Amino acid sequence: MIKLKFFLAFALMLLTADLWSNTSNPDSLIKVINAAQTDTTLYLAKLELANTYLKLNPDSSLNICTDIIQNLSPIIFKSDKKSRQRLVQIQTRTYALMFIVYRRKGKNIEATQLFKQSKSIVSECNNVIEKAHYYSNYANILLELGSIQDAIEMYGNAREIFQKLNDKDGLAGAHYNIARMLFQQNKFEKSIEAIKPALELVKQTQNVQYSAYIFNLLASNYIKIADNYIQNNKKDSLYDLAAKYMQLSLDIKIEFNDIPGQITTLNNLSDLYLYKKDLANSLKYVERALELAIKTNNSSLITLSYIHYAQVYLELKQYDKTGYYANLAFEYASKIHHADFKKSAAEILSRYYKAKNQHENALKYYEIFVQLNDSLISQDHLNQLVSTEQTFRFKTKNIEDSIRFAQQTQVYKIEMLKKEAEINQKKTTRNWLLTFIVFLLVLSFTIYRNFINQRKSKQSLSLKNQQIEEQYAILEEQKTELQDMNLSLKKAYQDKIDSIKFAKKIQATTFPSEESIKTALPNSFIIYKPLDIVSGDFYWVRQIGNEVIIAVGDSTGHGVPGAFMSIMGIAILKELINNRTELNAAEILGDVRLRIIESLRQYSNLNVEEHYGMDLGLVIYNRKTKSIQYSGAFTPLYIIRNPNNLSDNTDMLTYVKPDKMPISLYPKMEPYTNHQYTLSKGDSFYMFTDGTTDQFGGQRSKKLGSKVFIDQLLETSLLPLDQQKNQLESFLSNWKISVSSDTERGQEHHLQTDDITILGVRV
Repeated sequence: MIKLKFFLAFALMLLTADLWSNTSNPDSLIKVINAAQTDTTLYLAKLELANTYLKLNPDSSLNICTDIIQNLSPIIFKSDKKSRQRLVQIQTRTYALMFIVYRRKGKNIEATQLFKQSKSIVSECNNVIEKAHYYSNYANILLELGSIQDAIEMYGNAREIFQKLNDKDGLAGAHYNIARMLFQQNKFEKSIEAIKPALELVKQTQNVQYSAYIFNLLASNYIKIADNYIQNNKKDSLYDLAAKYMQLSLDIKIEFNDIPGQITTLNNLSDLYLYKKDLANSLKYVERALELAIKTNNSSLITLSYIHYAQVYLELKQYDKTGYYANLAFEYASKIHHADFKKSAAEILSRYYKAKNQHENALKYYEIFVQLNDSLISQDHLNQLVSTEQTFRFKTKNIEDSIRFAQQTQVYKIEMLKKEAEINQKKTTRNWLLTFIVFLLVLSFTIYRNFINQRKSKQSLSLKNQQIEEQYAILEEQKTELQDMNLSLKKAYQDKIDSIKFAKKIQATTFPSEESIKTALPNSFIIYKPLDIVSGDFYWVRQIGNEVIIAVGDSTGHGVPGAFMSIMGIAILKELINNRTELNAAEILGDVRLRIIESLRQYSNLNVEEHYGMDLGLVIYNRKTKSIQYSGAFTPLYIIRNPNNLSDNTDMLTYVKPDKMPISLYPKMEPYTNHQYTLSKGDSFYMFTDGTTDQFGGQRSKKLGSKVFIDQLLETSLLPLDQQKNQLESFLSNWKISVSSDTERGQEHHLQTDDITILGVRV
């Protein structure tokens, strides 16, 4: 228990160590990129755009960085010495930013490979401050992989550079890194001593955001020290001190809208209440942390929050939830190669299986925990860390002595330069006088020559002006004709748009009102995005007693033809439902097919390629019994179970396959299948049209596909429905923006390709 709590506090600090960056407006940067006339301006703007996308879209940030590295290398090879140094500096900053993106995506192995590729290139950079940040970011990766000795070496390299440059912010970061590594080695008093210089430096620089992370580390140390006390009064005093520093940290991070930093402090507060045995408050804070972590889409922060969830549920003795979140954490930690996270998840799983009397599994995960713990905490690491700190202090004294000597030497040099300057001043005055006389002679000759040339030019210019006036008159006449044509085209276009907009109003009257939907399905959402003004997609909801009929359709075509089909489909559904005493989803679907065939007179010509019709999914939901009937024509149903309702052998996702027969004349005309399921409170079901999964975008400019979209549904399924709707709309919007090497500037915005309709209901 104590080892695990120690790890959680430390890991939170590591996750946020690289999140202090400013961002610019993407639109303004894209304008700069398009107007750039030099390589330096172009790639600096691209790098700033990648930094801006760091929080908005990490995948886009990584793709822009990759584009910079690939295109910059041949340019650097051909550049002169001065340009080469500037471009190498941009390349070094790009590598440092890629380390941050890889950490957020949990790709630590890829980051290590990137370091091997970039090491020789970065060595050419003459900007030592860029090198220092490069070393620090890579050291953070090494810590997560468990390479403590290599991390100490990289932090040491960065700290020496900051010391030489008298960079107080950078030096504060170096002290902070040493302090948190001492914390990892369970040397809490030494960690507090090591962080005091960092706190003093940020007071001098007034770096408020940086101080928030220092407060977090101080609070974590005080919690660990308090845990070792037996007397309750001393424990409570240190816990109160830790809570004070945590609240200061949280206030700062909220003020600066530092979402990852807020996640850090919320998890720390969860730890604090876990120590104080206040499990209700501990669970409250970790729930807030996980909700924010899911929004950031940061694999490391999500994994850490799963570990906290598992730990709190373990203390609450709710073992099913403990096993669920602990297994998720272990799987995520293995995937992102995070040694600390994997160690902590293994310890929880060992205790979980022990509580379940599954001793073989308990021993298996305990051995994994011991192996990882021995590799991360060792006396050799501590000795190296202490030795590094002592060496740094010795070097610091030598540097200060050298600075004083250099200052005295500089005073002497300044006095000698003053005397030399007085002598040179007299020579300069004489030389300037001679230069001025020569300048007057040259100027007089130039003025005379220009006078002669201007007289000749006036005659030529007069003739050209006459020709220009004649051409201008012709252009004015053509311009008037074009304006008249343009007005006619605009009027014709506006008449067409007005007509379609009126058609939209007519179509809207056939759809159920938002009020009637909320009455029938209080826990539901609909995302409806027509490709044109009117749509071939439609949805329909009708409540009869305890039963709610729900339909989602996709008519052949879109725009005006599709809208006619959607109006026809809704009208047929209304008529069929009103004339029935018993509701059977498959029978209703079959009757709709017959009505469509009759209405469109589709009695023959099976070989004709175009038969207008629709895809349709129909659900009959009994609100009292929580049972559903479903029948589908090319429109599937997805059921997502609430984790709290799952048994050991139940899958969270159920895919209900539709019949591959459209609502129209078709070679295959068999009865539709009627599927029946019983749901539990908290379960959800979804239907959507193929315009959703056929949308182009993503990293490779390909179709979204059902698998990727269903993964997104699963990831957001536990959110409140209004938040889930917002998350899905944001996901679809971001999907249409892709970064591709085939485009001129690397970024491509895809247009919507079809009508999109998504309907979700929670029981």
